[in-house]
Amino acid sequence: MSRGEILALEWCNVDFENQCIHIKQNLARGKDRRLYLDYPKTRHSKRTISLDLETMKYLDQWRSLQRQEMLKLGFNTLSNKNQLVFANQNNSFIQLSKPRTWMLQNVKKNNLREITVHGFRHTHATLLLEAGVAPKVISERLGHASIQITLDLYSHVTEKMETEVPNVFAKVMRE
Repeated sequence: MSRGEILALEWCNVDFENQCIHIKQNLARGKDRRLYLDYPKTRHSKRTISLDLETMKYLDQWRSLQRQEMLKLGFNTLSNKNQLVFANQNNSFIQLSKPRTWMLQNVKKNNLREITVHGFRHTHATLLLEAGVAPKVISERLGHASIQITLDLYSHVTEKMETEVPNVFAKVMRE
């Protein structure tokens, strides 16, 4: 998901029964830097992303914690059908720059190599390609209009991919 898609995500679009998230909107900045919900960037950006059971478990834990914390602040998130998954202390939109701030704090605290928030999309696409997931599946997962966008912009040849090429080619030649 893009940063705007994550920050626009509402609990009504997290489907615990079918283990997926429905991307239906994007957080955008308008006049006077006002944040608002907008349609996804393209028609392909509106999509469903399947998730693993462990990630769904973390989301469910976050939902419970958020309910408790927001109740302390005077917000009943159970009565808000459009409750944001990630909201600020006013139960409103988090600034688009905030995920980068959080990440930089964690990078520094844990002595990690810096990566951009958007870099996680690149990493996700590359690891899926390396694992043998079909480019079309990855393209749709990222909300791209074509496989070419995914392959040109989001996939990177990893060392593992490169070292496997001779073995794959040899296997093809033997068959």
